[in-house]
Amino acid sequence: MKIVVAESGKSSPKSCTGSITIQLENLNDESPQFTAISPNPLTINESLPRGTLLIKVNATDKDVDDVTYYEFVKTYAGFLIEEDTGEIKVAYPLDYDDPNTLTSPVLEIRAYDSDRVHSSTATLTVHIADINDNPPQCSRYLYIVELAETSPEGTPVVSLNCWDNDRTAANNILLYTMILDTYSTERFNITNNEITVGHSHLQYDDSSFAAVNFQHVIFVKVEDNGIPQLTSTSTVIVKVTPVNEGTPFSGTRTFNIFEDSPIGALVGTAAFTDTDLPDNNVKYSIVGGNTDVPPKFYIEPDSGRIRLLNILDRETQDIYTLTVRAVDVNNDLQIDPLRQRSGSAIVTVNVMNVNDEPPVCVPEYYEKTIYSTITSSIIQLECSDKDSPDHELSYSIVGASTDNLFELQRPDNNPAKVASTQRFQFDVFQGIEHSREYTLLIQVTDEFGGDKHQQLTSTVTAVIHVVPWTTTQPTTTTSTEFTTHVLTLTSFYWSPEKWFTVVLTLAGAMAVILISGIAWVCYQRTQSVTNQPRSILRQSLPPDEVAFDGQARDPVSGNWYMYNSETGQRKWLSDG
Repeated sequence: MKIVVAESGKSSPKSCTGSITIQLENLNDESPQFTAISPNPLTINESLPRGTLLIKVNATDKDVDDVTYYEFVKTYAGFLIEEDTGEIKVAYPLDYDDPNTLTSPVLEIRAYDSDRVHSSTATLTVHIADINDNPPQCSRYLYIVELAETSPEGTPVVSLNCWDNDRTAANNILLYTMILDTYSTERFNITNNEITVGHSHLQYDDSSFAAVNFQHVIFVKVEDNGIPQLTSTSTVIVKVTPVNEGTPFSGTRTFNIFEDSPIGALVGTAAFTDTDLPDNNVKYSIVGGNTDVPPKFYIEPDSGRIRLLNILDRETQDIYTLTVRAVDVNNDLQIDPLRQRSGSAIVTVNVMNVNDEPPVCVPEYYEKTIYSTITSSIIQLECSDKDSPDHELSYSIVGASTDNLFELQRPDNNPAKVASTQRFQFDVFQGIEHSREYTLLIQVTDEFGGDKHQQLTSTVTAVIHVVPWTTTQPTTTTSTEFTTHVLTLTSFYWSPEKWFTVVLTLAGAMAVILISGIAWVCYQRTQSVTNQPRSILRQSLPPDEVAFDGQARDPVSGNWYMYNSETGQRKWLSDG
């Protein structure tokens, strides 16, 4: 400030000037004042992330160089205010559905100067809007239930306990939806939160169900009615337990087995069907028709395979009727013998014929004395075969030469007859010293329906004494003992290689040439020897001497001798 001092009352007053500086000191005498705070509520959504800016408040202080600061008058959950800027932010996500959360809080804001001498307050109403931010909740998210496969329709499976934490009533209307696989379709129903057995019922006895360990897996989607709709999922596992419902059954079965089958041979399998799982889990036993001691058949308890336990003889019994019983096992959740089911079936076993019986002739030895003039049948054979009919038996004369003086006659299918073919000729001029004898070995062979691979034979011995027509009927009969043998003839077929046929043909040709040469030498040496055999005198031998059962003529000397066919011993006969 400038000050002037002047004299007064003088014509030429004098004056002087000077300046005064006045320095004013600022006093903090003003309070901060808020500006532009709307009286309407500030609406925000719940669950805003931490640090979200809601609004910025502003207050001014007229005091020069004074700084304004901001704070809440008290603590408000979920909100914070920046002291320097007045920015109001979200301290942490707000949950409208939390009962401890105020849905319309009134925030009281204080603006103060740096010395906290002066301050002012303002209010801000915040309205927290509810949004659908909570999916439905359930008391359990996994249920495991066991139900028997016979549970009827409507049987309760599970009741879900679910809710929605959102306060809005519309959000608390929950919708339940089952998600089923193809196999479980129509086996379950759901009404609101209740799951029950459907009209298709449960079924344990299904191989495709076994692949999923006999379990139904039901996913239940729980959905609220908010915007946007939120869902949660619960899982229900239904374990189906077995119940013994089916009875083992099998139709009538027929098996064929050859009578020469070895012990242990498989006759057949008496398979039973049981609709309960495990598949055909039954135990087998023979309860009828197996009364032989020891029994003829045995059945494997686990498989139902019937095996031969003893030898068969079709000629004794050609058909067996067995009763097979099957009892199911382990078809219930808990093994209960009282709930076991059983079934039975008739099994017929036909014993197929095998040519294992040779022909039998009774007797096996014949001795007959005839006149030399007889040309009719001499002996009627009586032969039969247990496993071949009479018409399948064939007869042939084998063994010693009979000079074609005898034949077998068989006009029908009956056993053959031995007959002479011509009148016997004797040297009447030289006379007859003793009767002439012929030994016939007759082979009987069964044909077994034309199958010649396995033929069986037996033999019959016939001794025929021929006396001249001039001789009267002898008063005594000469008795000759013969040892008979049962021969078994088995035919085998073999197809040789081509080279073997050539070698065999050459070897055979050489053998024929060699035999022909030997025969020619023998023929030349025997031309002078008479072919008329002398009678053989057979005598009863003491027990300690050899029994001879055949006779023959030496091709070199022409003499006759008796021989034992087993030991090969010989005894020459006297010329007389």
